[in-house]
Amino acid sequence: MGDEHFMRRAIALAALADGRTHPNPMVGAIVVRKGRIVGEGFHRQAGLPHAEAIALRQAGRKAMGAILYVTLEPCCHRGRTPPCTDAIISAGIDRVVYGMRDPNPLVRGRGIKSLRAGGVRVTGPVAERECRALNPAYLYWMNTGRPYVIAKVGITLDGKLADRSGNSQWITNAAARAYTHEWRARVDGICVGWRTFLHDRPRLTVRLPRYRGPQPRPVILANGIGLPSRSLRRPMGHARPPLWVLPQGTTTLARHLTQRGHEVLLCPHREGRFVIATLLRSLASRGIGSLMVEGGAHTLSTFLQARAVQYLVIGIGPLLLGGEGLGWTDRLSIPSLRKAPRLAVAAWRRFGDNVVVEGRVRN
Repeated sequence: MGDEHFMRRAIALAALADGRTHPNPMVGAIVVRKGRIVGEGFHRQAGLPHAEAIALRQAGRKAMGAILYVTLEPCCHRGRTPPCTDAIISAGIDRVVYGMRDPNPLVRGRGIKSLRAGGVRVTGPVAERECRALNPAYLYWMNTGRPYVIAKVGITLDGKLADRSGNSQWITNAAARAYTHEWRARVDGICVGWRTFLHDRPRLTVRLPRYRGPQPRPVILANGIGLPSRSLRRPMGHARPPLWVLPQGTTTLARHLTQRGHEVLLCPHREGRFVIATLLRSLASRGIGSLMVEGGAHTLSTFLQARAVQYLVIGIGPLLLGGEGLGWTDRLSIPSLRKAPRLAVAAWRRFGDNVVVEGRVRN
């Protein structure tokens, strides 16, 4: 059995932590001696041991002279855990096979150099495309300095996200909504507009059975106009206060929010919209490497108009609201078919009488 065979086992292990490791990537590792797996592991959550450390601990003395397969280049810096390269060299591993290089500026080839300097043979990349597919958000964040943005919306058959009074509960069924919570579990932050925040009173939390991972940070976009005092509260179920995004210059409201224990981010605001590129860089600097945008229509269109959405998840319920319903793209201005964003469909999923379509947005 060759390197690709064992790497695919490491990939399968990494995927077991789907939605649990952010802001860290999912990583799997196995130790192979004389063609047999003698140790394996995967990174379960940020702050817990890395995949390599778990696999080496399980292998014990059998790691001496063995091969380590790992989906991502081993780290060589000290963060919340010690450098994996040191553990690999100390264990006496003869060869490391990696799936892909780590784009993190703290690693980015240094892990490979450190291993070779320590006398370890290094092979890779192996099954690189499959390894990259594990962590699209992490790779985008590291390569661009901006969060990977996933837009999620529940709509009727005729493309409406609410009736004329703004009521949207519930267009999609419970099973389809539960599926979107799996996406919430994969992100560092959830973004809504302040009107959605007040009208729907969303909890903005992951509510999945047996989920014990980190909760995403609530991010509330507010233009500061007509924002009533009752909005100065935390979403239910959240220990951390939301991050309020306000236009530059709204100092009075910013002061009221900070006095009540909220965090405020002042962002440029032009022609009724926030400057999304600036906003995303600021969120990334606060450790938000992936962001789910959940609406309403103004917020969704702001991100889509800025061509800042990488992935789109659309739940469709079997309802019709007609001309008085609120369309989710009504505020989006696209001049022609040629310039229209296109969805590269990754999956269609059926949940009873609901359908969820999702895929990468091609701008």
